[in-house]
Amino acid sequence: MTVGASDPEVEEACEQTAGGSHVAAASLLAKLGRWSVRQFTGALKPVGLKPRHFGTLLELREHPLSQRALGDALGVDATQLVGFLNELEAEQLIYRRRDPLDRRRHIVEISCLGRERLEAADRALADVDARLLTGLEPEEQKRFVALLRFVADHGGFDEECAGKPPIEPCLAAAVEDEACGGG
Repeated sequence: MTVGASDPEVEEACEQTAGGSHVAAASLLAKLGRWSVRQFTGALKPVGLKPRHFGTLLELREHPLSQRALGDALGVDATQLVGFLNELEAEQLIYRRRDPLDRRRHIVEISCLGRERLEAADRALADVDARLLTGLEPEEQKRFVALLRFVADHGGFDEECAGKPPIEPCLAAAVEDEACGGG
């Protein structure tokens, strides 16, 4: 289906209301978010990863990071991060080593096994993306993802979420209560 300004399905969707008011983008994104969280978590389970593990490995994919920089990138405090890293290190998915220039710092890097697991997760998540974007033409899919990326990059979400726990503690609430953190 190619979505155009005069497409009847798009027009009808724009006219749909909830409780007499137009359905807000935030409401639709929350609905998609709940579905996506369940699918995302479910896709990672057979690969042996949790969302927090996937996010950590993803941050390390391109290059090693100091433990502090990794925590900042993930938006988690040092205590939470150490727990994530202990789990990943126990499975030999990452390595931690002392920084030769500053022995007080730890450098974290992804292992070969971690890269393999991350690639398996990428394949599993490609299926989730395909289901999410069903009904859109390939160019529409690219545009949709580009628009989501733009909104995410320009919405101040990084600043708003800094220092807050990662999404995983909210997963049960998101699935059961249809709202993460009650809001």
